[in-house]
Amino acid sequence: MTTIEAVGESLRDQVGAWLEGRDDLIADPWPMYTRMRAETAVFEYSNLVLIPRYADVLQLLTDERVSNRKFNNDHIKSQIAQLSGAAAELAQQWADFQSNFLGATAPPDHARRRRLQMHGFFPRQLSMVKDYVQSTVDRLLDEAQERGEFDFVADIAYPIPMLVIAHMLGVPEEDMDIVLRGSKDLGYVVGRGYHHVPEVAEGLTAFKEYVEETIERRRREPKDDLLGALINAQDVEGKLSHIELTTSFFNLLFSGHETTTTALANGMLAMLQHPDQWSLLCNDLNLTDAAVEELFRFVSPVQSIMRTVPETFDYQGHVIRKGVLIRLLLSSANHDPDYFTDPDEMNIFRPREEAQNVVFGKGPHFCMGNNLSRLEMRTAFATIARRFPDVELTTETIEWNGNPLLRRVMTLPVVLNP
Repeated sequence: MTTIEAVGESLRDQVGAWLEGRDDLIADPWPMYTRMRAETAVFEYSNLVLIPRYADVLQLLTDERVSNRKFNNDHIKSQIAQLSGAAAELAQQWADFQSNFLGATAPPDHARRRRLQMHGFFPRQLSMVKDYVQSTVDRLLDEAQERGEFDFVADIAYPIPMLVIAHMLGVPEEDMDIVLRGSKDLGYVVGRGYHHVPEVAEGLTAFKEYVEETIERRRREPKDDLLGALINAQDVEGKLSHIELTTSFFNLLFSGHETTTTALANGMLAMLQHPDQWSLLCNDLNLTDAAVEELFRFVSPVQSIMRTVPETFDYQGHVIRKGVLIRLLLSSANHDPDYFTDPDEMNIFRPREEAQNVVFGKGPHFCMGNNLSRLEMRTAFATIARRFPDVELTTETIEWNGNPLLRRVMTLPVVLNP
């Protein structure tokens, strides 16, 4: 029995505290997910519906009764209604802006835009960036080794995917500070709610202005890269509107590194907390692919995927009403004992039939950056295992970021022992 259960906290109170980012629940959400899966297939909380079981998450990821147009629902409206005046207007503006992200579109717009954004993620393009990923990992590890003790999150997990997506988009490394701040602020809003927009408005606005200025500069100085392809799709081919181009670039900068940063940071912590699994990888780098897939399942860098409900429908004996926001709990699904054997144990020898986790979603909205993320994870963990098998965690205190969507360790002080 967990401490929370022992003091008699109801599951409803626990979920509410988790959504507000309570430290103990962000650090260890798995007992809460276990309680939720045992209790119901559909957990209702105000204007929010949580789906905890693997089979149901898999079903609703492609169910035509739910929609990706997730910014016009009662849940987000209730968040913005907590504000007034200029603050409420600002929050609504950001919800409206994000409603143009690729992940919030539906057919036929989604297919059209996805084809254009996939330009940088085909096997040929990824093979061209492979050497850059390896050289970046080696350079960052060399610099970290010289410092002695360092923060794996700040010095490795953040810069690797950020520098790679910047390279693909043609964004200078010196611009990464503004992208990093804006991405953190956006992740905070998406994870905690739109009533928090005023708290981080400065960073969000600076990020958006940077995106718009970069697009205009690149129109004057064209390059043959992913951003160049998107600009060409608007200016020459007429396939993207101005807002589609802006949000596509904005979202690629954000999602191109934020989730992989979380996977790298939480994945390294998981390996250090499971030395038997780390030792297996260090002794046989042929296990890298299997280790990365198990890390994705075990840490689930994106805790949930959002959907909305255009019309009321019945599901598993529950009425899911029009206007609610559905959170498909990928992290809970990836720890469901009805599908995974000993799901709360990390096992890089997990049977192949259990390898189909839902960390990248499923169906037409399957994460198009999944192969890039896998490339970055495989390169990082294989290189660390080869060069620094005795990497050591130098703290017993682990702090988390308070974000129920992008749950991530704040710092991870380590020493590289060659």
